[in-house]
Amino acid sequence: MEYLYRRLQKLAEGNRYPFHMPGHKRMLPGNCSFFDEIAKIDITEIPGFDDLHHPEEILKAEQERAAALFGAKKSYFLVGGSSVGNLAAICSQTKEGDQIILSRGSHKSVYHALFLNDLKPVYLAATGPDSIQSAFPVKPQDVKKAMEETGAKVVCITSPTYEGLVAEVSQIAQIVHEHDGILIVDEAHGAHLSIMERYINQKTGTTEGITFPKSAVTSGADIVVQSLHKTLPAMTQTAVLHVCSHRVNEGLLWHYLDMLQSTSPSYVLMGSVSFCLDLLEREGEKLATAYFENLKAFYESMKDLKHLHLLQPQQIIKGSGFSFDPSKLILHTGNARRKDNRPYTGPDLAKELLETYEIDTEMSTPDYVLGMTSVADTKEGFERLRKALYAIDQRLTAADPSCGETRQEERIHTNGDSNPFPRQACSIRKAILSEAEWVPVKEARGRISAKYLYCYPPGIPLLTPGEEISEGVLCRIEAAAKSDCTLHGYEEEGLYVLAES
Repeated sequence: MEYLYRRLQKLAEGNRYPFHMPGHKRMLPGNCSFFDEIAKIDITEIPGFDDLHHPEEILKAEQERAAALFGAKKSYFLVGGSSVGNLAAICSQTKEGDQIILSRGSHKSVYHALFLNDLKPVYLAATGPDSIQSAFPVKPQDVKKAMEETGAKVVCITSPTYEGLVAEVSQIAQIVHEHDGILIVDEAHGAHLSIMERYINQKTGTTEGITFPKSAVTSGADIVVQSLHKTLPAMTQTAVLHVCSHRVNEGLLWHYLDMLQSTSPSYVLMGSVSFCLDLLEREGEKLATAYFENLKAFYESMKDLKHLHLLQPQQIIKGSGFSFDPSKLILHTGNARRKDNRPYTGPDLAKELLETYEIDTEMSTPDYVLGMTSVADTKEGFERLRKALYAIDQRLTAADPSCGETRQEERIHTNGDSNPFPRQACSIRKAILSEAEWVPVKEARGRISAKYLYCYPPGIPLLTPGEEISEGVLCRIEAAAKSDCTLHGYEEEGLYVLAES
């Protein structure tokens, strides 16, 4: 089989002249060498390159290859990231006005699907270890209770979470199917799990505390959406939607994918997916083995830190009922202090890693920094991070007990998963389409939110459109405003609410 990326390479090296889109003609005017090589493979649906919206040849074969590699029944390339996959999955498996069971900590694309189909959310409470400020995975017993109480037939969960917590997908899938339902898993952060399961877990088991959880694809889910670009060697915006069971309404799913994705899908991005699949087929075991060894050594090397802490997998999941994806490095600042006894926070660590050691991290919270790793990381990269952390650690000190400790008390838990949830006065769709007005936050009590209010990180809504702004919500907003997170939807210390008639 000839792969898409190789066919694109031949095109770039050949003599075909493009009297077709795009307008740069595969030879950018202006002598911009940075983009020249990319432009050579940036094409439209010309003969020999198939059509993502009606795949019959090379793209059909590439998607079949993806399904075989990841263990799915059928796979679809996504050039709009996991966001378009979540939208298509939810909209295709629900009818307008349906109830849908989900975690409050879902990605905003899930909420956009609620808007499109005017769905009624049934939020599940989820809690987890205090060491992580996260949206936690939902638990099987909560899914069962919600399905029995509401009769809802579609469940959408996020697993792994941003920080790598993994739900008991097999148990949840069994419960959902016993209630004649559909399970959609937003596995945007877990595209690598199938690869590590295939090449590592089957050989190593659970030795030394480093193991990779199973993918939702092989754990009974019906639809799984994965971002290849997050955890595999693929370009940003590439993703795959996997159909894993006969329960899925594939006709309607294809309709939504056809409708929501661009009619001019990027061959640069699809070529990147093709290369990623080929790389994993040819060198997957070699890459996975080296990655596993580097990751295991890095976890071990972090145990001698005195003030900073790399949370170990067993520390995180002990007694939680979750699994943990060790590809996520949670670098906790704990009670570390500067020499002048000022607290040393997650944002402080992220800033120092960047400005002093030129190391970028994924995100920071008041208490920790999140580093993301993949099979593309090198031994040298891990060593560079190790040296930086130990150098920083040596400049820190422990908290002075005589000064008291307030960081735990000041922390704002923004996972949004604590009951009771804000009262839903009207649907998200109705609220967004209604006339809104801005009010100072002190005047917002009892009003109905017209917009989302997110605290980032971790990016989980304190308020969704249509929810009543209670005293408890205002207290959480006040605490979040005083924390290190950035509030989206909190404009000039005010909120947008539904206009009073």
